[in-house]
Amino acid sequence: MTDLASLAPVVVCLAAGHSQKPVIERARALGYVIIGVDRNVNAAASGLCDHMIHLSTHDPQPIIQALKKHPLASRIAGVLNRSSGPPVATAAAINESFNLPGVPLHRARQCLNKDLMRTECLRQDLSVVKHQTVASFSDLQTENLSYPCVMKPALSMVGKQGVVVVSQAEQMQAAFTQAQAASVSGKVLVEDYLPGHDVSVIALVNRGKLEILALLDEINQQLGDGTVEGKAMAVPSRFNTGPEADRIAALTQKVADVFELEHSALLMSCRISEGGEPRLIEIHLDMGGDKIMDVLLPAAGTFDVLQYMIKALTTECELSSRPTYNPTAVIFADGDDLISNRDHQILQAATTEELEQKVTECIGKVPRP
Repeated sequence: MTDLASLAPVVVCLAAGHSQKPVIERARALGYVIIGVDRNVNAAASGLCDHMIHLSTHDPQPIIQALKKHPLASRIAGVLNRSSGPPVATAAAINESFNLPGVPLHRARQCLNKDLMRTECLRQDLSVVKHQTVASFSDLQTENLSYPCVMKPALSMVGKQGVVVVSQAEQMQAAFTQAQAASVSGKVLVEDYLPGHDVSVIALVNRGKLEILALLDEINQQLGDGTVEGKAMAVPSRFNTGPEADRIAALTQKVADVFELEHSALLMSCRISEGGEPRLIEIHLDMGGDKIMDVLLPAAGTFDVLQYMIKALTTECELSSRPTYNPTAVIFADGDDLISNRDHQILQAATTEELEQKVTECIGKVPRP
C-alpha cells in the first residue's frame, strides 16, 4: 500500500462496492491515496483502497470525526461519490468541514430530495414538470390530476424503481403503494406526463464554471402495468446541436446558479420535444452510474470522462474543448437488478439516426426473464 510519507493527494471515496471499483481503480492509476468509506468490511473494492473507514456513508458526522483523526487528514483533496442517494449530502458535509470547494450542504439536500428540489425550482422560476408531493394516498389531490400521470419516489436509491405511468384513476392506489415502497423518505411525487424525449446532461461545475461533457438520450420502456424500465443510453443525443442544445445548456447553467454549485459533478435529466423547451426532471450531484462513465463514453470516444472528473474534483484541471463522441449506445439486459449490475451490450453506428434504429430493434429482441 502507499507509504504514509508520500506527498500524493488523498481522496475520500464514499462506498467501496462494485459500482465504486472503476472510480477507485482509476484514482489509483492517477496516483491518489484512497481512503474508502463503507460499513461493509467485505466491500468488493475495499482491497483497492489504501485505508478503509467502516462507517455508513449515509451518516456524515462519524465519518468527519474519523477523517479528522486520520494521519492523512491534512492531505485530503476531495471526495468522490457515485451514489445519487444520501451520500450526496455526506460528500457536501465533508467538503464543508475540510474547507474544500463543493456544494452548500442545504443545497445538496435540496437536490437530493426531489420534492425540495422542485419547490425551490418553482420559487426560482426554473422550468419543471407540474407536480404534487404527498406522504399518504389520502393527501393526493385527485381533482387536479389529468391522465396519464407519473408516480415516483421523492427520494430513491435505485434508478427507475418505483416509477409508474398511471393511465386511469383505478390504477392510482397500486401505483402509489409501489412508488412509496421505493421511497427512502416515504414521500411520493405525482407529476404530469409530458410527451417528448428524455435527455441526460453529464456536466461538471469546475470552480464556478459549467462544463458540459456530454448530452445523452435516455431510452426508457413502459411495461403493461405502467412500470418504467431504463433500457438504454445513447450518445450523442439527438439534441446534441441546434436550438434545443442551446436551451438545455441554458437550463443547466441556471440550475448551477440557483443551487450555488461551486464545484461538483452535475448530472441532470430533462424532457424535451423537437423545437421545444426542456423541462427539468431530476438533478444529481454524483459521478453517475449506469455504465455511462466506465462503459458507454469510453466506447464512444477518446476523451476519458471518468479520469477528467476525478482530476477536476480533486486537483486543478480545466476542459479545453467539449468532447465529441461517435454514435454509441449501451443496452441493458432485463431484470430487477441495478442497471450497474446487469449484463449489457454496446451498439455503434455511423449516424444517430442509424443508431436509434438499431437500439429500437435490439430492445424489441431482448427477452424478459
